[in-house]
Amino acid sequence: MPLLCSKCALAYYCVRPTDVDDIIVEIIIEMAKIPAALKAWRAPIAELLNDNRLFNCHSDAASKWKAVVKALFDADKTAFPELLGMFLSA
Repeated sequence: MPLLCSKCALAYYCVRPTDVDDIIVEIIIEMAKIPAALKAWRAPIAELLNDNRLFNCHSDAASKWKAVVKALFDADKTAFPELLGMFLSA
């Protein structure tokens, strides 16, 4: 199953964020624990945050992404201001 919609090597096709297998999310969570792996998972997760379907889905379906989004905000201090800017300009 493809991961997310992105030009990154991890993803080739567009799928809904809530349809990604749990094992893929767990792999990304483990990758987030390795600082050098930030480049590998940052782009697909940033793409995920640009998808409104993540924010419009049921909380149970989106809860698996909570640790990944937290890891992104902890690892990349510019990600949260970018996300806020996107919401403020919309």
